[in-house]
Amino acid sequence: MYGIDGLRIAGAKNEKGELIIVVSNVEKKSIIAIYKQRWEIEVLFSALKKRGFNLEETHLTDRKKITLLFGLISLSFVWSYFIGILKAKKKPIDILKHEHKEQSFFMYGLMHMKSILLYFYEKVDELANIFEIFIGLISGENPDNMALYGVGGKK
Repeated sequence: MYGIDGLRIAGAKNEKGELIIVVSNVEKKSIIAIYKQRWEIEVLFSALKKRGFNLEETHLTDRKKITLLFGLISLSFVWSYFIGILKAKKKPIDILKHEHKEQSFFMYGLMHMKSILLYFYEKVDELANIFEIFIGLISGENPDNMALYGVGGKK
């Protein structure tokens, strides 16, 4: 880590061997770890605001309603993210030319759930399965014991 007039520059390689460089005014040796946590929060906020739930378009002003909506959306985010992880285990997310995933786990799961909910009358078993997964998540069930049905024609 190097310092220049109050700024700190740190670098590290990610799991793909790519160099990540972070510039910060934080005087800690752990700015890479802090940046990683911050980035995960930014991904969450992006999903809540623009890429999925469009929270800002609600125009709600009542605090109780905003709190309830935010809680429900947060649960939906975790649920979608987890469904995306389970789906990716059966059908991996495509990797683009620049070696990044075509979709996030969140968006992969959200689109899967959307396809089930739009045609629930044809996908009753899959609908029951995603609700079983949700109940398992909120009751603390071991995620390794959960399985997603209907991906790639497999149960």
